[in-house]
Amino acid sequence: MPTTHKIKRISVGLPALYVKKLEKYSALLGQALSPAATYLIQTKLDELEEAGKLDESSDVFADYIDVLSGAKSVKNLDIQTLSRLTGKPIEILEATIHEHINKGRESCCTDDCEEEKQDKCQNKQ
Repeated sequence: MPTTHKIKRISVGLPALYVKKLEKYSALLGQALSPAATYLIQTKLDELEEAGKLDESSDVFADYIDVLSGAKSVKNLDIQTLSRLTGKPIEILEATIHEHINKGRESCCTDDCEEEKQDKCQNKQ
């Protein structure tokens, strides 16, 4: 199961029959309801993804482009999934991103830049 960088809390409603099933399952595991439900949801989503029913690649690549363009912070990028999808090591991806970001800062911070590029550069620093 892939790990995530940030845990988000959600609320899920279940019919009473499924709550009882979840209670039995969590007791079997010796866990509280929340971790048992989390495991079941993540497992099912992983199964769907492996079966090709969830396409994560377009979201991950869109985030990558947004990071390179400066529209999103690198903190919003799932670098582990990007590494898995591209076959490139995380270290190479991180180096490429940081090189691109630094190159963007250098190119926009020259004396002959247009005024709007100077403003953009100052915002990045």
